[in-house]
Parts: sequence; C-alpha cells; structure tokens
Amino acid sequence: MKIKTVSKWSDNDKFLYFFTVLLTWVLLTIISIIYSYKYSIFALIGYILLYFILVFFQAKDWCIGCPYRGKFCPGILCMGLANIMSTWFFKNKKFKYSKKKEHIVSILTGIYFVYPVFFFYNNIFILVSYALLLIIHLMLQWKFFCPRCKFNKICPGGKVSTKIFKK
Repeated sequence: MKIKTVSKWSDNDKFLYFFTVLLTWVLLTIISIIYSYKYSIFALIGYILLYFILVFFQAKDWCIGCPYRGKFCPGILCMGLANIMSTWFFKNKKFKYSKKKEHIVSILTGIYFVYPVFFFYNNIFILVSYALLLIIHLMLQWKFFCPRCKFNKICPGGKVSTKIFKK
C-alpha cells in the first residue's frame, strides 16, 4: 500500500505528534539534563552545546530544503527550533544535497543520543528507561510521520524510516 505524502499536517497529526513524539523527546531530554548535571555542570553544558550544534547543522543543511520550512515540522528530535532558525538565519540559502552533510547530521544525531548514556550507564533502571523511550520516540516518528513527509526521500531520518518500514 502506497502512503500519500502530505502538503499540510492536520490538527490530528499535530495532536499525535505533540502527545507521542514530543512527549518522549521531552522525557529523554529531562533524563539527559538531570544526569549530565549530576555528573558535572560541564557535562550539562556539553549536552546543551551538542544540541545547539545539531540544530545549527540541521537548520543550515536540511531545513532550508524542506517543504514544511516555516510551518509545522514533525521532525525527529523535535527539530522545530532548526526549522525556525533556518527561516531566520538562512533565509536566502538554497538547498543542495550532499552525502557529507547527511553524514554530519547523522553522526551528530548519534552522538546526541549516546552522549548522556555515559552519565547514567551504571543505573540500570534509567538506562533501560532511556533506551525504551528512545526506541519509542524513533519508532513513532518513523512509523507515523516520516512515511507521509514530502522530504522523506532526502532527509536522513526519512531514509531510515523507508528502509525500516519498506515504504
């Protein structure tokens, strides 16, 4: 069955996004902030800097080509900030696909997911909770949003989604 991409996300889509994908991301972020701060203020600053570096590259290299730019963005990791940043700081930049850019964002995303684990790896309950929330976050994103996104053939997250769910 071919899934149709959408030009405009419905209110139901937004509701589903905010109460599933966004909620899991917020919980992941809270865990990461608490445990990196417990480790040290520098670990927390590193985590926050890593997020903003990821947002910067997402905005500069991917959001500029997205058809949802400046509108509701159901992006992975709640990249709404990157969407906004791309309309403010990269307004006139043209999108040009590059494997190098795709690898940079993919590597930064992986580091963003793994970085906080170093601060709670010895707490099995938090480690399992974090892993489950991360899996739920990604599966919800890849199952419900990426297949319907008009940018899924180019976006690194959309490519993963189409490989996993064979759409």
